[in-house]
Amino acid sequence: MSERDNELVKSWTEFGESGKQVRWIVSYAVTDGRENQQGGADCVHIEHYVMDVAWTGEEEVPKFRFTRIDKKDLIGPVTPVIVESPFAGDVETNIKFAQACVRDSLSRGEAPLASHLLYTQEGILNDDMPDERNLGIEAGLAWGIKASKTIVYTNLGITRGMERGIQRAEDEKREVEYRELDSWDG
Repeated sequence: MSERDNELVKSWTEFGESGKQVRWIVSYAVTDGRENQQGGADCVHIEHYVMDVAWTGEEEVPKFRFTRIDKKDLIGPVTPVIVESPFAGDVETNIKFAQACVRDSLSRGEAPLASHLLYTQEGILNDDMPDERNLGIEAGLAWGIKASKTIVYTNLGITRGMERGIQRAEDEKREVEYRELDSWDG
């Protein structure tokens, strides 16, 4: 590692919690520079990097750090979880909220199941029909035996359906974690 790289890593680690940090996985094709028969370059291999970006707002330009990673490291172990969030009521808002919850869970290295986003899709089950709603809830909760914990997102409150999921998790001795989305604005 060069002296400049050492400085960048040092300044990055000192950056701490004072600003904002974002992490992306960046992949790109590396070519040999020669044209193929279609007039483009042949891909020799794919390289993957973690790109960390941080800024305090005091600097005009954020700090960047690129770390090359092996393909095998792209997908590490993930934790299977059940996501509990509202569905009935303001369905449009609740779907957007559930999608944000799933994204939040994925960003934490979890493999979330939000069955209320899956089973309520057109052509699967009708949440307005009590028997079908019950079937969807039970089908989603059946996956609990594979989940490490149940995550309850509370920004919009806790509904009866969510209470049922919480109770099932407690009955099955599965950890229940309560969360709020920091960035949810409805």
